Amino acid sequence: MPVNDDRGNAGSVESPVIHWVSQAGSGHQSAYDEVLRPLIESHGFAVSDNRNKAAIAVFHATLDFNYRALLLSALRSIFGGPQTVALFLRPQNCLRPKKPSHWIKKILFKMMRRAPGISILTILPFSIEPRLAEYADDWINDPQLWDLELCAPLVLKQPSRALAGQKPQIALLGSLDRNKGFDQFASMWIGEAAIREKFQFVAAGSLEASLGSLGDAFVAAGGILINQRISDARMFELFHDSFAVWCAYDREYDQASGIFGRAFQLGIPAIVTGHSFLERQSKALGHEHVALSPDWTDYSHTSARLLLEWSPTRPVSAERRATVSGLRERDIARLVSILCPGAI
Repeated sequence: MPVNDDRGNAGSVESPVIHWVSQAGSGHQSAYDEVLRPLIESHGFAVSDNRNKAAIAVFHATLDFNYRALLLSALRSIFGGPQTVALFLRPQNCLRPKKPSHWIKKILFKMMRRAPGISILTILPFSIEPRLAEYADDWINDPQLWDLELCAPLVLKQPSRALAGQKPQIALLGSLDRNKGFDQFASMWIGEAAIREKFQFVAAGSLEASLGSLGDAFVAAGGILINQRISDARMFELFHDSFAVWCAYDREYDQASGIFGRAFQLGIPAIVTGHSFLERQSKALGHEHVALSPDWTDYSHTSARLLLEWSPTRPVSAERRATVSGLRERDIARLVSILCPGAI
């Protein structure tokens, strides 16, 4: 999404230079670039896409997508080069390593945690998961918890419930795969008559090919499936039409979530997995949520009962905006102070 902020005179000679390492792609990669880069520039930094001898820091907005670039940058920092600052989106494999690559990742990040000139930041507070402090130096909140006010105005229609009739709509948005819990979402809809009577389930995004048969059964049972990549405007229409959004992801996909972040900013209740990072974050932020059973063997019946009994309330919009603004101010101040100690 485009950002409104004026980037100012980022090329000023007096400005401290930041070498910005971008990752081509969509999702977190482009979203973080589009939000964080102009904010950093607005604080008096000059941002360069290329290596620059004058750079005081090399910033990786999404280190998870190019470990080679991170390691090269870290080695230069250890031997006197500009400091390396990087956002760590997916640290869960360090906490629960299951593959040789996970163990290598765990060892490398523990080493970098102790190395000079390197600052790794998670996008989950250490209070949510204290063990993250073993692999990272500091943290900011996921920028997708506070980015919407910086984005160009989105064309949002008033809630119409056109898709869902008069039933409360529960929406699963984004990739429709096992990581995002589509199999559980669809199975609950198919198997629980009381859920179908009370709610309307809507799934919007690209469906994983292996789940095609389940998607057909979901539609046959009356679920609404929009099997295509959806635009930002369409996604936010679905947000605003929803009673709640589905963030009950698979336990192996336990990490920060842009869908949850947008639900938080918009004050839309979230459905999360019990004992997950998102449940802990919901509690810490005071966001309305229900935590479904993480026990997939009894998932449909237990979780359906929780949903049927849930009566969430929505926050006052002015109070939520103030909370979001406070998160943003804290995180940007922290990031700027790490990139250039003494800047704030």
